[in-house]
Amino acid sequence: MSVASHCRFDLPCAMVGAVCAIEGLRGAVAVVNGSTACKYLAGRVVEVQDPFGPRLDPRWPGCFGQTRVPCTNIDQEDIIFGMEGKVAAALREVHQRCRPRLIALVNGCAAAAIGEDLTGLAAGLEEELGCSIIIIDAPGFLGDAVIGWQRAIRALVMKMARPMEGEGGINIIGPSLLHGNWANDLAEIRRLLAGYGVPVNCVLAAGSDLDQVESLGRGLVNVVLAPDYGLDAAGLLEERLGVPTLKDVPLPYGIDGTDGFLRAILEHLGRGTEFSGEQGASTYRRIIPGLAELDRRGRLGGASAALFGRPSLVIPLGRWLYEYLGILPIVMGLKGSGLWENWRQDLGPLAGRTRLLLHPSPLKVKEVLIEARPDMVFGSALERAWAPGAAIEVDYPMGPLFTVRPFMGYRGVLTLVEEIYHSCM
Repeated sequence: MSVASHCRFDLPCAMVGAVCAIEGLRGAVAVVNGSTACKYLAGRVVEVQDPFGPRLDPRWPGCFGQTRVPCTNIDQEDIIFGMEGKVAAALREVHQRCRPRLIALVNGCAAAAIGEDLTGLAAGLEEELGCSIIIIDAPGFLGDAVIGWQRAIRALVMKMARPMEGEGGINIIGPSLLHGNWANDLAEIRRLLAGYGVPVNCVLAAGSDLDQVESLGRGLVNVVLAPDYGLDAAGLLEERLGVPTLKDVPLPYGIDGTDGFLRAILEHLGRGTEFSGEQGASTYRRIIPGLAELDRRGRLGGASAALFGRPSLVIPLGRWLYEYLGILPIVMGLKGSGLWENWRQDLGPLAGRTRLLLHPSPLKVKEVLIEARPDMVFGSALERAWAPGAAIEVDYPMGPLFTVRPFMGYRGVLTLVEEIYHSCM
């Protein structure tokens, strides 16, 4: 197994990660404290990844033609003489137009570099406006989006979450607007849990509202759905609110992974005997004719694949392809800085058989795909251009899905097998 390390050009910066963490929560607005150039990528990512979220008037000067993520638009004069006036005006305008319960001022590179202390301003505006305000330093030079997301979540939890009486279901930690197809995956997880009568207390940080964030302390257990993003937050909830984290839970990709995910949660809740496995068996019956046809035509067993994306997607997806379909991932490109402690162990039988690339640049991806020539490529729209064979988009950036076609859970198995079938045929 060889590991190559390259510069990260394929994942947005820390500022975009922080913005996505806040914008995934209803009742919260992220305001970029920087120039217009800083906010355009963040605004576009949120527009595409959260198409049903609230919209602002793009004609408002603070939006600069976009419908999400307003900006303070600081310039050289503000950096030299102080930005308090412009920041205060922007936050007052955001509050008047949006009436949010929480405003997150996300400092970009210039604001973070000069280190102007805006905490006093924020405290005064909180009292004046009657809403919570947090300040997040997430400049691009800090690192990639994972780091910014984690910083934003830590600030959010410290501000909003508190111990509460009663029990409110499980906390799901880790989903982000930056995860391709996050909304469909989350809908599938909610559906599966609802089938066993397991309520979701809060999803941190996509698909919930601030009331649910405040009630994090009522969670029965933290279930980390994306360890590269969410382990730090789960540890904070355990330390601050006493909510335990479910350890070593399988990620719900494939039938076995989904079975293990549900079984682990039910067993923790003392309801392990309720797991039936019928949905997994039904899924198997639906896909087996198509898989048998691919196998007869020699398109499946022994096929090779290359996977590119966040580790919490690529590693379990790669294992499912190999262990269940007989497709060998010959290359896995792990994007982002959020590798968890035992990620190599989670490779399982792929360890030593798969070439690993850590944070591969687009040029490296192109070079490897030309050299390896896999039969199919699972990745983003970036890798599609260089795929020598079939290309299946599974991670950001990807085209929007207008139908409910998750990649997680049992319905995720149907989605992926359908994609593989049509790509190979």
